Amino acid sequence: MNVFFDTSALVKFFNIEQGTDRVTQLIVNQRNQIFISELARLEIISAFYRKYRNHQIDNVQLKDAVSGFNDQLNRFNLESLNQLILDEAANMLQKFGKVHGLRTLDAIHIATFSLVAEKKWLFVCSDETLCEVVKELGYQVLNPID
Repeated sequence: MNVFFDTSALVKFFNIEQGTDRVTQLIVNQRNQIFISELARLEIISAFYRKYRNHQIDNVQLKDAVSGFNDQLNRFNLESLNQLILDEAANMLQKFGKVHGLRTLDAIHIATFSLVAEKKWLFVCSDETLCEVVKELGYQVLNPID
């Protein structure tokens, strides 16, 4: 199965929290092809540094987290950001921003997904707004904390 993760779900693979078990099952399943936006790569690293600044992890844990994430990247199909994705994100903001309050970075995740996915793909996300928008687009959605 082709599975696309946004950052809110992907981070659960690298940090134990509610939903980690479901995310881990999807990622380690050899039958699944895992897709992420290049934006998720940046957001995950940013999250690690935020945890460090907030004294949730120490310098050694920060180094291990960043190194471990970089080691895992080869397991994922990394979708590069490009003008087509940014244009589609702008369309998503115009379509869903007023009613759903869709935000910029979330629109980039949805745009990336909508441009690479077919209807039987699975979108994995822990953000209710994103889940609702992707459902409205006609795709399968899994919120790992439900």
